[in-house]
Amino acid sequence: MSILNIASAIGSGIASSLASTPKLPHKATQDFLQIAQSLQLGNLPAAKSAFVDLALHVPSALKPVQQDFSSLGSALSSGSLSQAQSAFSKLYLDSTGIANQIKLFG
Repeated sequence: MSILNIASAIGSGIASSLASTPKLPHKATQDFLQIAQSLQLGNLPAAKSAFVDLALHVPSALKPVQQDFSSLGSALSSGSLSQAQSAFSKLYLDSTGIANQIKLFG
């Protein structure tokens, strides 16, 4: 699965969990897609910018992935593309689990 596909899936999961806030779901999806596209192109500055935007739009209900966000931010700050891609993949896996829980119990 490509990073772009992963980002789209994460964005969709986050977006569905933010459905009560009309303007945020689409923005969260856009932020994830921008991170994925930037990482695929090796454009760390653009990935960092999208990460900052995403961090502003993710609600506290998603705190279980806070460590994943922190790891992604650290990887982006270090300038390591491979670490950023790995951190992004972990965020995807953990976010998918949360999205599935929201669907089951929400």
